[in-house]
Amino acid sequence: MSRAVACLAWLFLTLGGINAVCAASWETLDIPETGVYARWYLPDSAPSEGPHPVILFLHGAGSTPEAWMPFLRSEAEATGALLLVPKSVSPFGWGVGNDLATLHASLARLGELVEIDRLRVGLAGHSSGGAFAYVAGLAGDLRVAGIFALAAPFRTVLEVADSSYVPPLRLYYGTEDPNHDLLPPLQDMFDRLEVDTEVQVATGHGHSSWPVGTLTTGFQFLLARSYPGPCVSSPALVCLRQGRFSVEVEWRDHRGRTGVGTVVPGQADDSALFWFFDEANWELLVKVIDGCAFNQRYWVFGAAATDVEYRIRVRDLVRGEDAEYFNPLGRQAPAINDTSALAVCP
Repeated sequence: MSRAVACLAWLFLTLGGINAVCAASWETLDIPETGVYARWYLPDSAPSEGPHPVILFLHGAGSTPEAWMPFLRSEAEATGALLLVPKSVSPFGWGVGNDLATLHASLARLGELVEIDRLRVGLAGHSSGGAFAYVAGLAGDLRVAGIFALAAPFRTVLEVADSSYVPPLRLYYGTEDPNHDLLPPLQDMFDRLEVDTEVQVATGHGHSSWPVGTLTTGFQFLLARSYPGPCVSSPALVCLRQGRFSVEVEWRDHRGRTGVGTVVPGQADDSALFWFFDEANWELLVKVIDGCAFNQRYWVFGAAATDVEYRIRVRDLVRGEDAEYFNPLGRQAPAINDTSALAVCP
Protein backbone atom coordinates (compact mmCIF):
# COMPACT_ATOMS: atom_id res chain seq x y z
CA MET A 1 0.00 0.00 0.00
CA SER A 2 1.39 3.47 -0.92
CA ARG A 3 1.77 6.18 1.71
CA ALA A 4 -0.99 8.24 0.05
CA VAL A 5 -3.44 5.31 0.07
CA ALA A 6 -2.54 4.52 3.68
CA CYS A 7 -3.22 8.12 4.69
CA LEU A 8 -6.63 8.10 2.99
CA ALA A 9 -7.44 4.86 4.75
CA TRP A 10 -6.49 6.41 8.07
CA LEU A 11 -8.82 9.35 7.42
CA PHE A 12 -11.81 7.13 6.77
CA LEU A 13 -11.14 4.23 9.12
CA THR A 14 -10.69 5.18 12.76
CA LEU A 15 -11.00 1.57 13.94
CA GLY A 16 -9.30 -1.62 12.89
CA GLY A 17 -5.75 -1.00 14.00
CA ILE A 18 -4.58 1.30 11.18
CA ASN A 19 -1.73 3.38 12.61
CA ALA A 20 0.13 4.65 9.57
CA VAL A 21 1.64 8.13 9.89
CA CYS A 22 0.84 10.57 7.08
CA ALA A 23 3.88 12.58 6.12
CA ALA A 24 3.20 13.87 2.60
CA SER A 25 5.64 16.73 3.16
CA TRP A 26 8.65 17.57 5.31
CA GLU A 27 7.83 17.86 9.01
CA THR A 28 9.74 19.64 11.77
CA LEU A 29 11.01 18.38 15.13
CA ASP A 30 12.08 20.84 17.82
CA ILE A 31 15.21 19.84 19.74
CA PRO A 32 15.16 22.02 22.89
CA GLU A 33 18.10 20.12 24.41
CA THR A 34 20.47 21.89 22.01
CA GLY A 35 18.30 24.74 20.74
CA VAL A 36 18.02 23.49 17.16
CA TYR A 37 15.55 21.49 15.07
CA ALA A 38 15.39 18.62 12.59
CA ARG A 39 13.35 18.01 9.45
CA TRP A 40 12.02 14.57 8.55
CA TYR A 41 10.33 12.99 5.57
CA LEU A 42 8.51 9.67 5.19
CA PRO A 43 8.17 9.02 1.45
CA ASP A 44 5.14 7.61 -0.36
CA SER A 45 7.37 4.72 -1.47
CA ALA A 46 7.96 3.59 2.14
CA PRO A 47 6.00 0.57 3.43
CA SER A 48 2.69 1.50 5.05
CA GLU A 49 3.78 -0.07 8.35
CA GLY A 50 7.01 0.13 10.35
CA PRO A 51 9.47 -0.31 11.75
CA HIS A 52 11.17 1.97 9.21
CA PRO A 53 14.93 2.18 8.63
CA VAL A 54 16.25 5.72 9.06
CA ILE A 55 18.90 7.69 7.20
CA LEU A 56 20.24 10.48 9.39
CA PHE A 57 21.71 13.10 7.01
CA LEU A 58 24.03 15.91 8.16
CA HIS A 59 24.38 19.07 6.03
CA GLY A 60 27.71 20.85 5.55
CA ALA A 61 29.08 23.94 7.30
CA GLY A 62 27.07 27.07 6.53
CA SER A 63 24.20 25.02 5.12
CA THR A 64 20.80 24.04 6.51
CA PRO A 65 18.37 21.13 6.29
CA GLU A 66 16.17 23.26 4.00
CA ALA A 67 18.97 23.62 1.45
CA TRP A 68 19.11 19.84 1.11
CA MET A 69 15.41 19.03 1.23
CA PRO A 70 14.73 19.32 -2.54
CA PHE A 71 17.55 16.88 -3.32
CA LEU A 72 16.90 14.45 -0.49
CA ARG A 73 13.18 14.13 -1.10
CA SER A 74 13.71 12.48 -4.48
CA GLU A 75 16.31 10.16 -2.96
CA ALA A 76 13.88 9.19 -0.21
CA GLU A 77 11.25 8.31 -2.80
CA ALA A 78 13.78 6.36 -4.87
CA THR A 79 14.93 4.24 -1.93
CA GLY A 80 11.91 4.24 0.40
CA ALA A 81 14.09 5.64 3.18
CA LEU A 82 12.77 7.61 6.14
CA LEU A 83 15.00 10.70 6.22
CA LEU A 84 15.95 12.70 9.30
CA VAL A 85 17.93 15.91 8.71
CA PRO A 86 18.94 17.82 11.87
CA LYS A 87 20.48 21.31 12.06
CA SER A 88 23.99 21.69 13.45
CA VAL A 89 24.34 23.70 16.64
CA SER A 90 26.95 26.02 15.11
CA PRO A 91 26.85 27.58 11.63
CA PHE A 92 30.56 26.74 11.39
CA GLY A 93 29.85 23.04 11.13
CA TRP A 94 29.39 19.87 13.11
CA GLY A 95 31.32 19.08 16.27
CA VAL A 96 31.57 22.69 17.49
CA GLY A 97 28.49 22.38 19.72
CA ASN A 98 26.88 19.38 21.39
CA ASP A 99 25.81 17.88 18.07
CA LEU A 100 25.87 14.29 19.27
CA ALA A 101 23.10 15.20 21.72
CA THR A 102 21.14 16.62 18.78
CA LEU A 103 21.41 13.30 16.92
CA HIS A 104 20.24 11.31 19.94
CA ALA A 105 17.35 13.68 20.63
CA SER A 106 16.31 13.75 16.96
CA LEU A 107 16.03 9.98 16.85
CA ALA A 108 14.14 9.96 20.15
CA ARG A 109 11.61 12.56 18.92
CA LEU A 110 11.15 10.78 15.61
CA GLY A 111 10.58 7.49 17.41
CA GLU A 112 7.68 9.08 19.28
CA LEU A 113 5.93 9.76 15.96
CA VAL A 114 6.93 6.88 13.70
CA GLU A 115 7.93 3.30 14.43
CA ILE A 116 11.61 3.27 13.52
CA ASP A 117 14.06 0.38 13.28
CA ARG A 118 16.88 1.32 15.68
CA LEU A 119 19.06 -1.46 14.28
CA ARG A 120 18.89 0.10 10.80
CA VAL A 121 19.95 3.69 11.35
CA GLY A 122 22.35 4.88 8.66
CA LEU A 123 24.45 8.02 9.16
CA ALA A 124 25.30 10.19 6.13
CA GLY A 125 26.58 13.70 5.53
CA HIS A 126 28.29 16.18 3.22
CA SER A 127 31.55 18.04 3.91
CA SER A 128 31.62 18.93 7.62
CA GLY A 129 28.54 16.76 8.06
CA GLY A 130 30.31 13.87 6.36
CA ALA A 131 33.30 14.16 8.69
CA PHE A 132 31.05 14.28 11.75
CA ALA A 133 29.15 11.27 10.37
CA TYR A 134 32.24 9.07 10.42
CA VAL A 135 33.47 10.47 13.74
CA ALA A 136 30.10 10.03 15.49
CA GLY A 137 29.37 6.75 13.74
CA LEU A 138 32.68 5.14 14.69
CA ALA A 139 33.58 6.79 18.01
CA GLY A 140 30.13 7.76 19.32
CA ASP A 141 27.35 5.74 20.92
CA LEU A 142 24.67 6.01 18.23
CA ARG A 143 24.83 2.33 17.19
CA VAL A 144 24.58 3.07 13.45
CA ALA A 145 24.40 0.33 10.84
CA GLY A 146 26.55 2.12 8.25
CA ILE A 147 28.11 5.45 7.30
CA PHE A 148 28.11 7.40 4.00
CA ALA A 149 30.31 10.50 3.75
CA LEU A 150 30.50 12.87 0.79
CA ALA A 151 33.48 15.24 0.29
CA ALA A 152 34.45 14.93 3.94
CA PRO A 153 37.55 16.64 5.40
CA PHE A 154 39.96 14.79 7.67
CA ARG A 155 39.00 14.33 11.32
CA THR A 156 40.94 12.07 13.66
CA VAL A 157 39.31 8.96 15.11
CA LEU A 158 41.54 7.28 17.68
CA GLU A 159 39.42 4.20 18.34
CA VAL A 160 36.01 2.74 17.63
CA ALA A 161 33.41 2.78 20.36
CA ASP A 162 32.08 -0.73 19.73
CA SER A 163 34.68 -3.25 18.64
CA SER A 164 32.01 -5.96 18.34
CA TYR A 165 30.49 -4.12 15.38
CA VAL A 166 32.38 -1.53 13.32
CA PRO A 167 29.91 0.07 10.88
CA PRO A 168 31.01 -0.14 7.24
CA LEU A 169 31.82 3.14 5.52
CA ARG A 170 31.31 4.49 2.00
CA LEU A 171 33.25 7.57 0.88
CA TYR A 172 32.66 9.82 -2.13
CA TYR A 173 35.02 12.44 -3.60
CA GLY A 174 35.23 14.40 -6.82
CA THR A 175 38.73 14.79 -8.26
CA GLU A 176 38.32 18.60 -8.33
CA ASP A 177 37.44 18.72 -4.63
CA PRO A 178 40.38 19.90 -2.45
CA ASN A 179 39.29 17.34 0.16
CA HIS A 180 40.07 14.60 -2.35
CA ASP A 181 43.75 15.01 -1.44
CA LEU A 182 42.86 13.87 2.09
CA LEU A 183 41.70 10.48 0.90
CA PRO A 184 45.05 8.62 1.39
CA PRO A 185 45.48 9.56 5.08
CA LEU A 186 41.80 8.86 5.65
CA GLN A 187 42.16 5.40 4.16
CA ASP A 188 45.23 4.77 6.31
CA MET A 189 43.23 5.74 9.43
CA PHE A 190 40.27 3.55 8.51
CA ASP A 191 42.59 0.64 7.72
CA ARG A 192 44.16 1.02 11.19
CA LEU A 193 40.69 1.01 12.75
CA GLU A 194 39.73 -2.02 10.62
CA VAL A 195 36.77 -0.22 9.04
CA ASP A 196 35.34 -1.94 5.97
CA THR A 197 35.51 0.95 3.47
CA GLU A 198 34.18 1.52 -0.05
CA VAL A 199 35.37 4.53 -2.09
CA GLN A 200 33.84 6.24 -5.11
CA VAL A 201 35.91 8.87 -6.94
CA ALA A 202 34.32 10.84 -9.80
CA THR A 203 36.55 12.56 -12.34
CA GLY A 204 35.85 16.24 -12.99
CA HIS A 205 33.49 16.79 -10.06
CA GLY A 206 34.05 19.32 -7.30
CA HIS A 207 33.18 19.65 -3.64
CA SER A 208 29.41 19.88 -4.10
CA SER A 209 28.77 17.91 -7.28
CA TRP A 210 28.54 14.22 -8.08
CA PRO A 211 27.29 11.92 -10.83
CA VAL A 212 23.61 11.07 -11.04
CA GLY A 213 22.87 8.11 -8.81
CA THR A 214 25.62 8.79 -6.27
CA LEU A 215 23.21 9.59 -3.43
CA THR A 216 20.92 6.72 -4.37
CA THR A 217 23.83 4.26 -4.32
CA GLY A 218 25.03 5.65 -0.99
CA PHE A 219 21.58 5.41 0.58
CA GLN A 220 21.16 1.85 -0.71
CA PHE A 221 24.54 1.03 0.88
CA LEU A 222 23.15 2.19 4.22
CA LEU A 223 19.78 0.47 3.85
CA ALA A 224 21.48 -2.86 3.14
CA ARG A 225 23.14 -2.81 6.59
CA SER A 226 21.81 -3.68 10.02
CA TYR A 227 23.35 -3.27 13.45
CA PRO A 228 23.42 -6.75 14.98
CA GLY A 229 21.13 -7.30 17.92
CA PRO A 230 23.27 -7.97 20.99
CA CYS A 231 21.14 -10.85 22.25
CA VAL A 232 21.84 -14.53 21.54
CA SER A 233 18.88 -16.87 22.10
CA SER A 234 19.14 -20.20 23.88
CA PRO A 235 16.60 -22.74 25.21
CA ALA A 236 16.59 -20.82 28.53
CA LEU A 237 16.89 -17.25 27.19
CA VAL A 238 14.69 -15.38 24.75
CA CYS A 239 15.57 -12.22 22.79
CA LEU A 240 12.86 -9.59 22.31
CA ARG A 241 12.50 -6.24 20.53
CA GLN A 242 14.94 -7.11 17.70
CA GLY A 243 17.49 -8.53 20.11
CA ARG A 244 17.69 -5.55 22.44
CA PHE A 245 16.16 -7.28 25.50
CA SER A 246 16.79 -10.70 26.99
CA VAL A 247 14.37 -12.55 29.27
CA GLU A 248 15.28 -15.42 31.61
CA VAL A 249 13.29 -17.23 34.32
CA GLU A 250 14.40 -19.31 37.34
CA TRP A 251 11.95 -21.41 39.40
CA ARG A 252 11.70 -23.48 42.62
CA ASP A 253 8.82 -25.86 43.27
CA HIS A 254 7.17 -27.25 46.46
CA ARG A 255 9.55 -30.23 46.55
CA GLY A 256 12.61 -27.97 46.59
CA ARG A 257 13.55 -28.68 43.01
CA THR A 258 15.01 -25.78 41.01
CA GLY A 259 15.41 -25.06 37.35
CA VAL A 260 15.13 -22.50 34.57
CA GLY A 261 12.20 -21.69 32.35
CA THR A 262 12.39 -23.14 28.85
CA VAL A 263 11.37 -20.94 25.95
CA VAL A 264 8.37 -22.11 23.92
CA PRO A 265 9.34 -21.94 20.22
CA GLY A 266 7.64 -19.43 17.96
CA GLN A 267 7.41 -16.32 20.15
CA ALA A 268 6.62 -12.86 18.75
CA ASP A 269 9.15 -10.02 18.73
CA ASP A 270 7.70 -8.48 21.91
CA SER A 271 6.38 -11.59 23.71
CA ALA A 272 7.58 -14.98 24.91
CA LEU A 273 6.19 -18.07 26.62
CA PHE A 274 8.01 -20.37 29.06
CA TRP A 275 7.38 -23.89 30.40
CA PHE A 276 8.85 -25.26 33.65
CA PHE A 277 8.05 -28.98 33.94
CA ASP A 278 6.47 -30.16 30.70
CA GLU A 279 6.82 -28.68 27.22
CA ALA A 280 3.09 -29.23 26.69
CA ASN A 281 2.23 -27.26 29.87
CA TRP A 282 3.09 -23.56 29.46
CA GLU A 283 3.53 -21.64 32.72
CA LEU A 284 4.44 -18.04 31.96
CA LEU A 285 3.97 -15.21 29.44
CA VAL A 286 6.31 -12.18 29.38
CA LYS A 287 5.96 -9.10 27.16
CA VAL A 288 8.28 -6.10 26.63
CA ILE A 289 6.39 -3.13 25.17
CA ASP A 290 7.80 0.10 23.75
CA GLY A 291 6.06 2.80 25.78
CA CYS A 292 8.58 5.54 24.96
CA ALA A 293 5.98 7.67 23.20
CA PHE A 294 3.85 7.69 26.36
CA ASN A 295 6.17 7.95 29.36
CA GLN A 296 9.74 7.40 28.15
CA ARG A 297 9.78 3.83 29.48
CA TYR A 298 9.77 0.29 28.17
CA TRP A 299 6.96 -1.63 29.85
CA VAL A 300 6.98 -5.21 31.10
CA PHE A 301 3.74 -7.20 31.26
CA GLY A 302 3.41 -10.79 32.39
CA ALA A 303 0.99 -13.49 33.44
CA ALA A 304 1.56 -16.91 35.02
CA ALA A 305 -0.62 -19.94 35.78
CA THR A 306 1.37 -21.29 38.72
CA ASP A 307 2.03 -20.95 42.46
CA VAL A 308 5.69 -22.03 42.38
CA GLU A 309 8.49 -19.61 43.18
CA TYR A 310 9.98 -17.89 40.18
CA ARG A 311 12.14 -14.91 39.30
CA ILE A 312 11.93 -13.16 35.92
CA ARG A 313 14.89 -11.11 34.78
CA VAL A 314 14.42 -8.69 31.84
CA ARG A 315 17.66 -7.04 30.71
CA ASP A 316 18.25 -4.19 28.26
CA LEU A 317 21.47 -5.29 26.57
CA VAL A 318 22.10 -1.84 25.10
CA ARG A 319 22.02 0.17 28.34
CA GLY A 320 22.71 -2.68 30.79
CA GLU A 321 19.58 -2.02 32.88
CA ASP A 322 17.57 -4.85 34.51
CA ALA A 323 14.01 -5.32 35.71
CA GLU A 324 13.23 -8.30 38.01
CA TYR A 325 9.93 -9.79 39.15
CA PHE A 326 9.64 -12.34 41.97
CA ASN A 327 6.81 -14.61 43.00
CA PRO A 328 7.22 -16.46 46.34
CA LEU A 329 6.47 -20.14 46.72
CA GLY A 330 2.82 -20.92 47.41
CA ARG A 331 1.35 -17.66 46.10
CA GLN A 332 -0.83 -17.69 43.02
CA ALA A 333 1.16 -15.49 40.68
CA PRO A 334 -0.37 -12.05 40.07
CA ALA A 335 -0.31 -10.27 36.73
CA ILE A 336 2.65 -7.98 35.98
CA ASN A 337 1.66 -4.56 34.63
CA ASP A 338 4.84 -2.52 35.04
CA THR A 339 4.62 0.61 32.89
CA SER A 340 7.67 2.13 34.60
CA ALA A 341 9.95 -0.87 34.16
CA LEU A 342 12.94 0.38 32.16
CA ALA A 343 13.91 4.02 31.64
CA VAL A 344 16.11 3.25 28.64
CA CYS A 345 14.42 5.14 25.78
CA PRO A 346 14.96 5.49 22.92
